[in-house]
Amino acid sequence: MTGRESADREFRAAVSELFTKREDPYAGADLRNARRMMALTLIIGVIVGLLLLLLSIPARGLEAPVLVLHLAFLALSIAGAYWLLAGERVGFRHLWLLNAALIPLLALLVWQSGGTHSAFNQAYLLALIPAAGIHPARRALPLLGLIGLAIFSPLIYEPYSYDRLLLLLSHALPWYALSTAFLILMSYVRHQRIVSGENEAQARRLARIDELTGLGNRRAFEEALELELARLERAGSTLSLLLLDVDRFKEINDTWGHPAGDECLRQVAVALAEAARATDACYRWGGDEFAVILRETDAAGAQRLRDRVRAIVAASCQAPDGRPIRVSCGIAQAVDSDRQKLIERADVDLFRDKTEPMRAEERDGPRDGATTDCGHGARGG
Repeated sequence: MTGRESADREFRAAVSELFTKREDPYAGADLRNARRMMALTLIIGVIVGLLLLLLSIPARGLEAPVLVLHLAFLALSIAGAYWLLAGERVGFRHLWLLNAALIPLLALLVWQSGGTHSAFNQAYLLALIPAAGIHPARRALPLLGLIGLAIFSPLIYEPYSYDRLLLLLSHALPWYALSTAFLILMSYVRHQRIVSGENEAQARRLARIDELTGLGNRRAFEEALELELARLERAGSTLSLLLLDVDRFKEINDTWGHPAGDECLRQVAVALAEAARATDACYRWGGDEFAVILRETDAAGAQRLRDRVRAIVAASCQAPDGRPIRVSCGIAQAVDSDRQKLIERADVDLFRDKTEPMRAEERDGPRDGATTDCGHGARGG
């Protein structure tokens, strides 16, 4: 697919986003920038309003109703801009309500300052821009409709004429064309942010998954262990760790090659996931070593899981020559939030399990006096 075709497809997706009903209608929107846009619009409105008031004095004089409404508009705009820039809890709903509050005030100001021929008719553009630029279509359309009613309200309180209608249309049509383009553009921007966020989340997930086994990798293990130890420190929960490596794994690689060794690791990963409980989290720590974080589990519970893991691996995993694959396991219960000490204690128990005489006989069996073992595999990420 060419770059132009990709851009066209993304633009069509953004247009369809206008009519997509999302649980969060503001997905992909940037609240901080939206607040800045609304505040900037209000500040520009204050400046433009003052200029229009000064320009209208020679023609109409300084009428009290116009002055009162104009001061109310200026006060609301200044207070709103300050609130948006200094407030901490301003959300999209507040922006929508502020935008809606300005519209009837503008309509009253237009009514008192000349109706169809009022210079303040141009100020409706300042309400259209944030309505189309900040809010998604479902939230923007009510605002755009309310602004449209305000623009054509002179037809209600002034004598109807076709010329008056054409004048109002000449104002409204270009403004709404611009607003529609702005609405589509901002929908495209929000769609791009949604896609970018999904891609980043997918990349973060993939960066923490071991490609060979589908389990979490070393990075994911260390991050998860840090979180669980912090929870233990904070809430006084129980946590244990199980480390596992495959017995005689180097012999499998040396005899049948690395593809056979990879297949053995995949089998062990499947068996480990089957043995683990719903609350446990399994990881490939590196090489032929695996780790399981056992939440809400004491040493006795960890021992029961160790026995279960051994049994399931031996029953379901086979080396290329058909003999059962055996694993050695080390367990340790966390006593504090020191990650390194917990891993070292589990590693010591793993070495003890590997060299224990009954386990050595179970693992090696009568194999012409062969007693060599792979030891620990290289720990990679």
